[in-house]
Amino acid sequence: VGGENLENYAIFGEQIYSPIDGTISVVVDKFDDQNPPITDVGHLAGNHILIVSGGVEVLLAHLKKRKCIG
Repeated sequence: VGGENLENYAIFGEQIYSPIDGTISVVVDKFDDQNPPITDVGHLAGNHILIVSGGVEVLLAHLKKRKCIG
């Protein structure tokens, strides 16, 4: 789709919106961005946000560094 250059992905760096009303239970925003096909097998979700609502958990993963906060 976008190849190895993250800038080729239409949503890279865009604002993040929650798909549900809920409570943010986990925020991880410390990993450097990785160009495909590079993976960090120890941290497969990379930078991510976990939202909980009524027993449902939604994981927003593979987020750009420093986009999970603020």
